[in-house]
Amino acid sequence: MQVFTDYPFWFWLLCIAAGLLFSAGMYYRERKAWQATGNSTIILLLSFLRFAAVSIICFLLLNPYLRSSNTVSEKPIVVIAQDNSASIASGLKDSVAYKNALSELEKNLAKDFEVRTYIFDDDFTESDAMHFQGKSTNISNAFTELQSIYRNLNVAAIVLGSDGIYNVGSNPLYVKNNLVAPIYTIAIGDTVPKKDVRITRVQHNNLVYLKDKFRVISDVFAMFCNNTNVNVIMREIVGDSFRNLGEKTIAIN
Repeated sequence: MQVFTDYPFWFWLLCIAAGLLFSAGMYYRERKAWQATGNSTIILLLSFLRFAAVSIICFLLLNPYLRSSNTVSEKPIVVIAQDNSASIASGLKDSVAYKNALSELEKNLAKDFEVRTYIFDDDFTESDAMHFQGKSTNISNAFTELQSIYRNLNVAAIVLGSDGIYNVGSNPLYVKNNLVAPIYTIAIGDTVPKKDVRITRVQHNNLVYLKDKFRVISDVFAMFCNNTNVNVIMREIVGDSFRNLGEKTIAIN
């Protein structure tokens, strides 16, 4: 604990000097009466009390305040986010062994970090009770929730256990990581690449007048789909339904 004022230190010396001057002045004015008593102890005691009282009063006029500081040590946080969807169970040879390995990881990390475990599928919950029965996976929502919870906290790392398959939400690669924490992944599932077809880019006019015809150009990316025909359908969203605007079959060689 420390004492501070808004005035420089030499003001404190002025307070002491004021106490000394007041005490000396009172002693000088009443010295004859005090000398008549012949008790030097009382004279010194009263002089000291006057000095102390005046010095303290002058010091209080400087509006002093106390400042104390407490140091609290907190372990950095490691967040473990585990995909709890049904696709994880199909990609694991032994789900029990995986749970045990993850539990062992938590124990080892707990020596130096505060470990917090979450599971996610169609929901996001702080828990380590994994059942791998979720019907959907929203990885982007998991990252969004973590950023909301730990925005101003000391997060050392995020450990993500997932097969990377998501069927709800946006692409997790596009979620901005505001936590500035490294993300470590535990890759789960079959490592054999799957057949995949996706639209990578769409080009169209920025401005089109009513009833005018215009061209839409799209780039289709295919993986492991040789000798396959792919139907590309363009739809217009009308309320809660869709209306087909065009369809084209593409032969992938």
